[in-house]
Amino acid sequence: MNSKCFNYFLILIAFISIFFVGFQKPHYNWDITGYTASIYHMIGFRGEELSRKTYSDLKGSMPDEAFEKIISSNEYMSSVYADPVSLEQQIPFYKIRVVYLNLAKFFGENLFNNYSEAMYFLGALFAGFASIVAGLILIHFKISNLFLFPGLFVSGFVNLSRLSTPDSLAAFITLILFYCSFKIADLKTKNSTHRNKIFLYATMILILSFLPSIRTDFIILSFLFLIFFLNNRKIYLGIYILISLIIYGLVNFYAENYGYLTIFNFTLIDITPYPANKILSTNPMDYLNAYFTGALSLINSRFILVIFFYLIFQYFFLRGYFLYKQGFNFDQKESNYLILFAIAFIFISLHFVLFPAVNIRNYSPFIFLIFTSTILSAKDISIQNSLK
Repeated sequence: MNSKCFNYFLILIAFISIFFVGFQKPHYNWDITGYTASIYHMIGFRGEELSRKTYSDLKGSMPDEAFEKIISSNEYMSSVYADPVSLEQQIPFYKIRVVYLNLAKFFGENLFNNYSEAMYFLGALFAGFASIVAGLILIHFKISNLFLFPGLFVSGFVNLSRLSTPDSLAAFITLILFYCSFKIADLKTKNSTHRNKIFLYATMILILSFLPSIRTDFIILSFLFLIFFLNNRKIYLGIYILISLIIYGLVNFYAENYGYLTIFNFTLIDITPYPANKILSTNPMDYLNAYFTGALSLINSRFILVIFFYLIFQYFFLRGYFLYKQGFNFDQKESNYLILFAIAFIFISLHFVLFPAVNIRNYSPFIFLIFTSTILSAKDISIQNSLK
């Protein structure tokens, strides 16, 4: 078996492994309650009927022990279970994931007996698809897919596949976006007018424009990419940013979203079963404590190590040492790659500044890209040393 076939074989193994683990061993995370309720709310159910349909759906797709945890693990979950008004007030947090909910609704009605089981399937499926694109990114950089498995592990893709959330879908779309961008960076250096370039640009612009319908916070990523790729085409830049903003606004309007400050207070300061009635904190210490807690979680999380090594390799050893010694010159393609990897790092930084919650699932594709950048830097160092 030659190296190319071996790399594709490893991608297949990664997909099967990620999908099987995710679908067979879901986490039964509490978020599935909000997403299931949102689908029934979309259909038209309200009040007690909405609550009955939601929990009946959940009970039919998970073991009794898991269901018991979802309805009684803490006072918040118990209140949401006991009071249909409370359940209905959770929906704006979840209805905002428009694409994910419609996919779950489609598969729940056509492939499974309930919507929650469709979510186990989607979480595993898109995490598996993301692992395929991750493997293709490594192949693009001529990195062996033996690095795919540690990359997926450190990026949290195994855990991601077990979650009933839209994060695996977002990871898949994000990695496609970066893969297209890496290909475009190659074609730019060749002054190519090949139709592949048009297809890649079209795919990228389509994703960037509609990214807020997958995850509204990814509008940050849309802006970063559009500014990088269209900085010399200000008219097009303005048009596509406007499209992203319109979609972002429509999604928030459709979901009757509570707004940034309410979500911040609810998630990071004081969770309540009745968020519609939540009074926002005016105590600065509450907000400082949220950032302090987030910073501690960041330090204790495993991906801080990836970022640390990324900074060491990318900026000190490679970009610092070789530029200082004038022993390594960057061409346009390498500069484009550096900017793309920097976008991943900037997104993580901006996202944390705006919302200091450290959930690996929010950052998995970006951590994988930083991991890839680290391997690429180490590879470049090894090549440069061998030339001495």
